[in-house]
This record gives sequence, C-alpha cells and structure tokens, in this order.
Amino acid sequence: PRVALVQEAAVLGLGADCPAKAYGRWNWRDDPVDAETYVGAIERHLTLWAAGEDLDEQSGVSHLAHIRACCAILLDAIDVGAFLDGRKASAETIRILKAYDASSMPVVPAA
Repeated sequence: PRVALVQEAAVLGLGADCPAKAYGRWNWRDDPVDAETYVGAIERHLTLWAAGEDLDEQSGVSHLAHIRACCAILLDAIDVGAFLDGRKASAETIRILKAYDASSMPVVPAA
C-alpha cells in the first residue's frame, strides 16, 4: 500500500535529516546494526500504538511507520552483512508461540 511506503519514507527521511539527532543518510551502513537497538524501538512503538497512540509525538508520523522503518533497516543490515545478532534464542518461546498460533488458526479446507 502506497500510504505505508510514503509514511515509512517519511520516517527514514526524518532520521536522515534531523539536525538534533544528526543521523545522516544511510547512517546504519556506517556502523554495524545492533538487533537489540531496533527490537527495542519496534517494541516501544508497537506498545504505544497498541495502547491507543497513533502518532509518534516527536515525528508526528504513525508508530506503525516507525516499525516499518526499523524492520527495513534490520533487513538491509542482514543483507549487507552489518547485522549484530544479539538476540537471545529461546526454543521454548518459539515452541509456545507456534503452538498458540496453530491452535488459534481456523482450519481452511484445501481447494
């Protein structure tokens, strides 16, 4: 959807052009990208959005667009080999979530 692309681009542009933060364009290519930094930002934006706040107070852009921008940076870092994977693997968490998802999904008969 174009609205998602436009809002994500707005977030990326704000990060690139914000004099207060001085990130610069393609800043995530200058240094390795730490997964925990972006996971934290994604969780913060998702929590605020789920709590009923639509727009980020600083940017005025949707929290969902901020999440998309974070995901895009993570995907780019993985692609170019600049990803610092500090995730804490948990087979039990994965098992529980997959079991929950499977049990709550409707059964769709094969076509």
